[in-house]
Amino acid sequence: MKAYQTRQRELAKARRVKWIKGGVRFGVAAALGLALGTEIGAQWHY
Repeated sequence: MKAYQTRQRELAKARRVKWIKGGVRFGVAAALGLALGTEIGAQWHY
């Protein structure tokens, strides 16, 4: 039974790491998209 609990904890940890990595990747993509959008918007204005 103890092995099962340990396994569940390991899975939960791995899942959390995956979520964090995905969140970071999404944040970077969003920041890049925002920067690009601002750049394009600025060029359209002038």
